[in-house]
Amino acid sequence: MFHYQQLFKRSLQAVLGLSSGLAVCFLFSSPVFSQIAQSTNERNSEFLFKDVPITASRICPDVEIKTYIKQLDFPSQLAISKASYYALVSQCKVSAVPALIEALKSQRENIRANAALAIGEIGTKAIAAIPALIDVLDDESNAVRLNISDVSGVLNLGAISGDVTNAIGQLPSTDEPDKPGLKELLTQLQGAIEAETQLSQEDKAEALEQVKVLAEAGQKPQDGPLKKMANTALKVLKGTVASLPEATKLVETCSKLLPIITKLLGVT
Repeated sequence: MFHYQQLFKRSLQAVLGLSSGLAVCFLFSSPVFSQIAQSTNERNSEFLFKDVPITASRICPDVEIKTYIKQLDFPSQLAISKASYYALVSQCKVSAVPALIEALKSQRENIRANAALAIGEIGTKAIAAIPALIDVLDDESNAVRLNISDVSGVLNLGAISGDVTNAIGQLPSTDEPDKPGLKELLTQLQGAIEAETQLSQEDKAEALEQVKVLAEAGQKPQDGPLKKMANTALKVLKGTVASLPEATKLVETCSKLLPIITKLLGVT
């Protein structure tokens, strides 16, 4: 069996090159790594991705991203693998998506499985990965297939979010900066729904569909059937937030925006 730590120390510069070496130095110096190492040493746990707080995102150089992806397949050094995963999903984020798409084609099962999981963690901003995920739905690895199944809901939400954005984009913008119109209000509502951690992916998708209905009704204010659909959509949104704790941001946002949206659409 390979001793990954010794191999890592001896061949880092030769195999990965100076730039990759700098990326690994960043990884070891990061507070994320120290927290993961402590977590792994204390529990000798599995590859648990949720143990470490998310840090600020940044644009990562390609060579750094590729180094992190290679290190997703360090089964004997879970701290390194976990830190690399967290660097990808909590720091590199969108900048890592193209390389993660390529990683789905890797010969290494761990890399394919963890790349799929990372795409899901990045969420709706990784919507460009949908075709690549479809291509590996029949992967020989059960772990890869399971991870792809887990992220499908997230990416489906991304597709719905794009449709909502397009529908809102067809509404006219307000001429008064201090008095937001329907377009601006629905944009705020969409953002609040997508950011609400208390909602499941399914509930977010359903709520966003209602925002799309409201945008379509706003495009044709004289359309009676659309007005009725908008009325129903408002009721669904009110029912959705009614199940949430009063202190949640979405409840606060809806209490402010829905009455104004109702008035602008002319529904009761």
